[in-house]
Amino acid sequence: MRRAIEGVGPSRIAAIVSTTSCFAPRASDDVLGVAILCAEYGIPHMINNAYGVQSRMICRAVNKACLSGKGRVDLVVQSTDKNFMVPVGGSIVAAPAARKAALDLVATEYPGRASASTHLDLMMTLLNWGARGWRKVLACREELFPYLLDSMKKVAAAEDERVLDTPGNPISVALTLDTLVEAAAAAGRRREKGVLRDVEAATVGEQNETVKDGKERVKGERSAGKSEERKKNVVVPNPTFFGSMLWSR
Repeated sequence: MRRAIEGVGPSRIAAIVSTTSCFAPRASDDVLGVAILCAEYGIPHMINNAYGVQSRMICRAVNKACLSGKGRVDLVVQSTDKNFMVPVGGSIVAAPAARKAALDLVATEYPGRASASTHLDLMMTLLNWGARGWRKVLACREELFPYLLDSMKKVAAAEDERVLDTPGNPISVALTLDTLVEAAAAAGRRREKGVLRDVEAATVGEQNETVKDGKERVKGERSAGKSEERKKNVVVPNPTFFGSMLWSR
């Protein structure tokens, strides 16, 4: 990152956005290390902490980046639905006390532009939980994560797959799909053979056609050219795994 900053030039960088909430196999960014670089070069730093509030490990890292006195953190953004079990659509923007001006600037941009329903959902949820209920929910999530990991390993073993080892990611689990990739490749090869076979059949039909233009003229040479062009333009579908469905793009 230091090389990238110096290569572009600090004065040309509007801000750096680090991320704590990544989907496995990626792990959280080193937010403290990024904060130290931002302080050194005078670059604003925002932390995307979308899922992080629910993770004790991630919260410790964010607090260290904000309170160490060595780095710079201007804003920390987290999602309400991902951390507080409310409907999608809200976020909480926080900032260290030393960067309150940045938070005030964000606040002035939103009045009248966003729905109040997200605020009501969050307020009602927190009032219902209370401090004790909130701590209980956090503890429950941490207790269930090893159960999720163990269950996913059993599913993976049954399907001849494996769960990736990502100790730096406490919020998500990654499962290989090697058997699916192999099946998709085999399906693609079958599809390609079928398409080329159709092209060849159509070419044979064209070669047998004649056009009367004063005299019979066989279009064999022109048809052969079209055949080669069709073969070049054959597009073999690329199956993509999306949730539990296979889509062809």
